[in-house]
Amino acid sequence: MPLRSMFRFLSACCAAAALCGALPPAANAQTDQDVDARIDTLFGAHETYRAFFDKLKQAVAAGDKNAVAAMIHYPIAVHRNSNGDNALLRNKREFVAAYAGIFTPELVDTVAHQQYAKLFVRDQGAMIGDGEIWFSGVCRDDACKDSDVRITAFNLE
Repeated sequence: MPLRSMFRFLSACCAAAALCGALPPAANAQTDQDVDARIDTLFGAHETYRAFFDKLKQAVAAGDKNAVAAMIHYPIAVHRNSNGDNALLRNKREFVAAYAGIFTPELVDTVAHQQYAKLFVRDQGAMIGDGEIWFSGVCRDDACKDSDVRITAFNLE
């Protein structure tokens, strides 16, 4: 098969794969509605996750340590990949004291630029950035009839 014909054939195959959804998710643009549907499927109701996401962005942009502290499930692990200086924060007071070391200018920028449509969502929750912040529903009781969305992990460089 001549090279030009091979190129046309491969182009047609790629176009067909994209139309059929056979390409990986990264090849297809994700919308807010796609994220809503994924959250609905995994957790039951996207509204609380979307409201949490918006509230978190606002609190971080304002530098409101106490508002962010109220959005965390304690105790919370703060993993630091580069230096191994991990921490377990047991309560709001400990988090507020450690805030500046967690919400560095880089993390604040990551949160500011995170778009809802670009959230990565899986059974363990939703991820901001490259996994720097994870948030998910946390059960209020043993039966898990009620839950609150909270930050469940920090994975920092």
